[in-house]
Formats: sequence, structure tokens, C-alpha cells
Amino acid sequence: MTESAEKQLSYSTDLLQSYPEVLDKSALQALEGMASLNSERLTLMKKRSDRRKQRFEEQKRIASVDLEG
Repeated sequence: MTESAEKQLSYSTDLLQSYPEVLDKSALQALEGMASLNSERLTLMKKRSDRRKQRFEEQKRIASVDLEG
């Protein structure tokens, strides 16, 4: 794997060599820029998973908006 101290992402050498026209320097920089958003996404997905698990355990349906009231 290729990685350095300042980078958050790592890629296998095979992947980078297989798709050089897609994973060029600007694409890798863009991905690195978006990597900081991943922790927020993981936190949100964990909360969502916890809510789903609780609904399943309590056999509750997803609450919907009351369109009449």
C-alpha cells in the first residue's frame, strides 16, 4: 500500500497502476480533500444503524409525518 504521514487515504499500487487515467494526481487530491468528511458520515451511519436496531428490537415501524394534522 502507498501512504504518507499527511495523507488519510491509502491505495494499493496495483489499483493506481491499473487506472492511471482515472486516479490521476487531481483525482487523488480531490479524494483526499473529501476524506475528512468520512468521520462525520460514519457517525451519522452509526446513529442510523442504532435507530434501526432499536426499532427492530421494539418491533416499531418508522414514524411518518401526519399529513392530516
